[in-house]
Amino acid sequence: MIARRSHRADLEALAAEMSAPRRAAAEPPPPPPPPPPPPEGDGAGRVAEALELLDELKERLEDGFSDTREFTVNHPVAALSAAFLLGIAVGRLWRSA
Repeated sequence: MIARRSHRADLEALAAEMSAPRRAAAEPPPPPPPPPPPPEGDGAGRVAEALELLDELKERLEDGFSDTREFTVNHPVAALSAAFLLGIAVGRLWRSA
């Protein structure tokens, strides 16, 4: 009987732990703080240039991701083979280091 009670208590504790993330996920996260205002003067041009570069990088990454996704859908065996060979290459590099 004692073993049954301890198992039941363990199961109830696990159920309580598993339901806690669901309750936390139901609550919306707090809104992020507003971004700081851009600096005045010479720094403002640099910030604008950095933002333009980040936007260009984001566009290129999105294009690359869509190209990769299209290739993977059209050629799944080639994509799987490339991933396998990449894994072998990384494994050999890791082993030799």
